[in-house]
Amino acid sequence: MKVLIVDDEKFCRDNLKILLSDFCPEVAEIELASNAEEAREKLSNFNPDILFLDIMMPKENGFDLLESITSKPKSIVFTTAHNEYALQAIKAEALDYLEKPINIDDLQDAVSKASKRISDMSNPNDIVR
Repeated sequence: MKVLIVDDEKFCRDNLKILLSDFCPEVAEIELASNAEEAREKLSNFNPDILFLDIMMPKENGFDLLESITSKPKSIVFTTAHNEYALQAIKAEALDYLEKPINIDDLQDAVSKASKRISDMSNPNDIVR
């Protein structure tokens, strides 16, 4: 699977990349973006299966980013230190919501759910965008 990590904090991006590389063998490729503008470019060029998305970022937050794109990844996982956005994440059709610091078991569960969702999509035309 291909993953895009969007977070304005370099430490958080790098840490999540290490966790995915070390504990989630299903993940083959990882790209990083530090803001919504960079994320939009990577979303169109990289076409990730999973988007790990921070909520609180300068200029545009994670929800703003999602509203600004027409073609959404198959699975969206919010990664945030703010638990008060869980309901909004559900309404944004998030697959999962991970609180920082990210627990390895929760991360593996999220990747496993994404893998199952992707394998359940028997026809690419069935993808909701």
